[in-house]
Amino acid sequence: MVMNRIKSPYATVVLGLDSSNVIVPQLLWFQEGREPIPFGFRRRIFINIGMWLERFTIIVSASTAHFSSVLLGHVHADDLGLDDVYRTIGLFLSLLLSSSDFSHDFDF
Repeated sequence: MVMNRIKSPYATVVLGLDSSNVIVPQLLWFQEGREPIPFGFRRRIFINIGMWLERFTIIVSASTAHFSSVLLGHVHADDLGLDDVYRTIGLFLSLLLSSSDFSHDFDF
């Protein structure tokens, strides 16, 4: 199954999935990978993108792997699917920023 995904037309998606879900979390083993705040924010975003790539890979590979060769094809995103992606990323960012503690930046 892994070789099928690597050799598929979605190989770039699988590469992004592996790098964001396997390589980036390994940086947490080192102090330099945990400490800087801007790096932590970028790491969280990159891991979130990796989770979406994982869902995309599961859904698309399942929908393109029909048993009839006539039904095989390349799946393209439509406007409704992209809207869902943008909304969920927006929800993630708004919840992330609302849960962040910025009170130490203001002098009340």
